[in-house]
Amino acid sequence: MMAVGGAWATDAVGPTNTETVLTAFTRSEFQMEFRQGVADLPGVLAIADIGRARLYMVRSRDEKGAVVDQAPNEFSYLLDALVFDPDTYPAFAGPGAEILAQLGVGEIVLGETSAKVRGLGPGASLEMADGTLHTVRAIVDDGMIQNREMALAVPDLATGDGPTRGYLLVRYLGPLDTVEDLFQTLLPEETPVRLRSTEPSEFLPSPAAILPQAQMKLALGEFAFRPTNGRLIERDRGWVQDNLINAEIPLLGRVRCHAVLVPALQGAMQEVINADLGFLISPEAFQGCDNPRLIGVGRGFSRHAWGGAVDINYSDDATIRANGADPRLVEIMRQWGFTSGHLWNSPDPGHFEYVGPPELDG
Repeated sequence: MMAVGGAWATDAVGPTNTETVLTAFTRSEFQMEFRQGVADLPGVLAIADIGRARLYMVRSRDEKGAVVDQAPNEFSYLLDALVFDPDTYPAFAGPGAEILAQLGVGEIVLGETSAKVRGLGPGASLEMADGTLHTVRAIVDDGMIQNREMALAVPDLATGDGPTRGYLLVRYLGPLDTVEDLFQTLLPEETPVRLRSTEPSEFLPSPAAILPQAQMKLALGEFAFRPTNGRLIERDRGWVQDNLINAEIPLLGRVRCHAVLVPALQGAMQEVINADLGFLISPEAFQGCDNPRLIGVGRGFSRHAWGGAVDINYSDDATIRANGADPRLVEIMRQWGFTSGHLWNSPDPGHFEYVGPPELDG
């Protein structure tokens, strides 16, 4: 089954009192007092520190030392990495996770999908733009490393000295309708905390169905890049020439997208027409597909950087915006392999991302 996750969906439903793993997130560092406070809350069974790091790879070699990937000069490959506390996280990571506790200095594990993308196995090495060298100790299930591309242990992560901001895994048994307020009592009012649950709940969001970066690379390819101006990036010219095409799309007009998306987008818009729903689409409010940029300065790639998402009905007109989240349009897009941003914690109606081949009958 294709792994999905990464955003914050708002339509989850389900039980209110069950054992679940919560991910707590704040945009500032979790202080030790907060961690200890969470550990002492009623119903909390265990906690573990994790984080997210973005690493910039310039070269990879196989176990024999032969170069596999080499970024052009001044370019690099952006890798989405999990950093974790080796003393606490393995208990959350499932069967076989003891390998995570055994990682030595300079050692990493690659997720199975990332290993396919990279064409690497144990003993291979990844060289970063800052000269850091990581050796692959093992290939592991994507779920073991939170669907990231790779993972490395950071023993001092819980002290706040690690390379990324606050994420905390919490194994919890208790009612979910009040747990978010309970967590918030441990933080200043100006530091909001968000919780995500691995179990469906009407009170807490579950991961939205978007492709992790490793799956995006497997589906649409990997490009080397370099920053240019603010959020804008320059992509490796060879990848652009091999993957992006111009096409005429019903209702939308001329579009530049990844070649994989074009047949699905054409099919979806034609189905909108066949269902007499063309009035839901405002061609003048179409904001395109390909856009080489980051989500934000210093952050990860927008899915538009792959030509892997479309923005339909982007307008100041509330009716036009609402039509972009019309359930009939959302369902047609879903069947043709797109997920809708209108369900995210920060809703983005009209934004549709590629998640896989069409799911059509016959």
